[in-house]
Formats: sequence, structure tokens, C-alpha cells
Amino acid sequence: MKRYSPTRKRIIVDGFQYRLLAVYMFHFIVILGVFVSILFIPLAWKLEDIDIPFYEKQEVANQFLAFHAKLWPALLVIFVLLLIHSIVVSHRIAGPIYRIRKVLKSVGDGDFSIWVNLRMGDYMTKEANVINAMNEALSEKIRYLQRECQAVAMVATELGQSVDRFFPDEVKQKMDELDARLSELESGLGRFKLAPAAVDEEEEVHHLDEVSPILK
Repeated sequence: MKRYSPTRKRIIVDGFQYRLLAVYMFHFIVILGVFVSILFIPLAWKLEDIDIPFYEKQEVANQFLAFHAKLWPALLVIFVLLLIHSIVVSHRIAGPIYRIRKVLKSVGDGDFSIWVNLRMGDYMTKEANVINAMNEALSEKIRYLQRECQAVAMVATELGQSVDRFFPDEVKQKMDELDARLSELESGLGRFKLAPAAVDEEEEVHHLDEVSPILK
């Protein structure tokens, strides 16, 4: 079974990651606003208070300037580190979503031979495993239908040969119609691209039925 993995490595893999980063940055801005307000508003009130002596206001002003000199560079460093961390975390979320979406699209096109391949450290491993198990289970079920369709077609062929010898044209016409419908069914099942068959087929089907009970 093939594993789907993007050929190009990108920092931003999907529009969802932009929205996730926007949420992270919004939270940072809100926290920053609350922090700055708690830190600077009391100092500003003291500077505006006419009852406070001038020398105390001078000390408050020095504190105000000291905060400005030390706080903003530290906040800038924190912002850069938080941005890098947010990109890494969002990439581990958005990357699997992007790959899962691609695999689900291939499933919608009838290709069950592709797995979701996550990189080391990616999130959503359980979801990827469920989708991979679903692909295997669907492949086994469709393969079973293909085998049954072939068996029915063989029986219909043998029955048709007997009909030609013993029954009238009306029955033969119905047998021809049955044969045409079986051919159409076989052709439809043949359009699916399936995962490779398991070595021990009965045990594999039993295992997949336990893993993916929703497919029953």
C-alpha cells in the first residue's frame, strides 16, 4: 500500500494553519494587553495624581522609563519564540489534516491503496490509523465482492449454456440480461484501486472487522 506524503516541505501547509496562527497571535495580544495595562496603568495614575509629591513622581517616572527600556525587548523576544513555537505546533496539526484530506479525496475517487503517512512528532496519529484501517477494510470487502461477482458470473455462464439446450428463447433472453448486468457490476467493481491483499486473508479480515466496526 502506498503512503501519501507531500513531496515539498513547507512551513505553512494549509489555510487552516494560518487561522490557527491567527488565534495564537490573538491570544498573545490579549495577554500582552492585560499585562501592560496592569503594569503601566497604576504608574500612569500616580503621575497624574496631583497629591503625590514631585520627588515621588520622579521615582515613578524613572520606573516608567526603566520598564520601557527593559520590557519591550523582552516582549519582542517572547513574541518571536512564541511565533516559532506556534508555527511548529500548528504545522503538526495542519500537516496531518492536509494529508488526511488528500487521502480522503483519493478514497472518494475510488482509490483505497493510499495510506496517511505522518511525520515524527505529528499529531492526529489515532485519526490517521483509523483512516488507514478503513482503507484496508474497504479494500477487503470490495475484493470479496469482486470474487463473489466472478463466481456468480461463472455460474451464470454455465447456466446459460444449459438454457441454450433445454429452454425457450424467452428464458435465454433473461439469462443474457443477467449476464449483461453481471458484466456491468464486475466492471464497476474493477474501477476501485485496492490495497494489497493480506497474506492470511481470513485473519486479516477478522482483525480489520475488530478495528473498524463502523464498516460492518
